[in-house]
Amino acid sequence: MSEVAAAEAHNGDAMTSTSLLHGLTPRDSILALHKLLFRRSLQAHFGADHTFDWCIALLKTLAAEDHAGFTAHYNAMAAQVRALTATYPRPSIDHPPPAMISMDMLVGAIPWISPLFDRCLLQFLLTGGAVPDPLRQKTKANVLALAFVLSGGPGEREDTAIRICAPCPSTRVAAEHWIMRAYLWRMAEGSHYALGPTDDLRTFSLHTYTDLSGRKRNIYFDTTASFGREEADFLDFLHRDK
Repeated sequence: MSEVAAAEAHNGDAMTSTSLLHGLTPRDSILALHKLLFRRSLQAHFGADHTFDWCIALLKTLAAEDHAGFTAHYNAMAAQVRALTATYPRPSIDHPPPAMISMDMLVGAIPWISPLFDRCLLQFLLTGGAVPDPLRQKTKANVLALAFVLSGGPGEREDTAIRICAPCPSTRVAAEHWIMRAYLWRMAEGSHYALGPTDDLRTFSLHTYTDLSGRKRNIYFDTTASFGREEADFLDFLHRDK
């Protein structure tokens, strides 16, 4: 069964109003959770059906308000994932993590890696992942603080630009900062602005910073597929089985 078909079959199953992700349907919430926790290599190892059922079981502990069961369920799988990925390159600016969530739009947390990620994920699901939009604070709007890294690294040139997929512009821009804060040793942060379109119609988000030696550096993020259409790009990714 495809990932999308499996989500449709479980549409709303084990989901409560507190476990839906902000702005997403029940089906898309399940797809987002599955993609957040299980990158393609993990799905291939454990089996996509197994990892999908594991996510549904996790949501059932949440619906039952069994927070101890939620943590136990997560940690049992985390031990298996860490054993499997022990030889993988550790997340870095060269190898950005495949997915991140944030509780405050300032720092990102990485599945299976960040300390106490089970607690972050529990709170994330309890609040629907909704965080105040830093670009629309006066309206008290919320955004979904979830982002996927689809390609790229280290981002020092356009041809190594990092591509981030997020549900809205605010989260995409915030996720660029999450990566920089986690993996760049900086003396100071500089300007941030949009570039393009280039001759080949690509667009970029460019961040400048000063490294610890005092050298001015650039980090490029590829926004060709998402600039101005973040929500559509995000949904396209959720619905893509490959």
